[in-house]
Amino acid sequence: MRIKQLLFKTALLVAVSMLVGTSSYALTATQAKAVRKAVLSVPVPEMGSKAVELILQSEKQDREVTAVTAVRAIVFRYKASAPAVVATVSKAVPEVAAAVAAAAAQLSRTEASNIAQAAIGAAPAQANSISAAVNKTVLVASAIPTLSETSTSITPAARGSGDA
Repeated sequence: MRIKQLLFKTALLVAVSMLVGTSSYALTATQAKAVRKAVLSVPVPEMGSKAVELILQSEKQDREVTAVTAVRAIVFRYKASAPAVVATVSKAVPEVAAAVAAAAAQLSRTEASNIAQAAIGAAPAQANSISAAVNKTVLVASAIPTLSETSTSITPAARGSGDA
């Protein structure tokens, strides 16, 4: 009887710890999909404001993940809006400015300097972290060789038995 009670209490403790112990710093796939859908459901000029609204509604520990998810959804669909969206989010929630700027710069590399300037202008106290995050994103992206940089041509000596 004692073993059954001990087993029941252990199972109950494990179940409760699984509920409480889930990662509070990550959105579930359903939550991320809901954030993307909510942000993309409004007209383009209002997307930054909608992202800020969603970020401020989320819990403090989830704000960065929510912000990055929302900004990535917007910039993926509308690359030209990246500086404006990053500036809006950075001004409203300065603690996520570096992460948001890096995420936007990763998706829109040609606008990386404009994105960084917009984020720094909106959250000047975060200037060092924004610059470091965007530079790191751009440098990592440029270190990956593209197809045009790799050698794909076949030299005549490498053709095999057809040279005889």
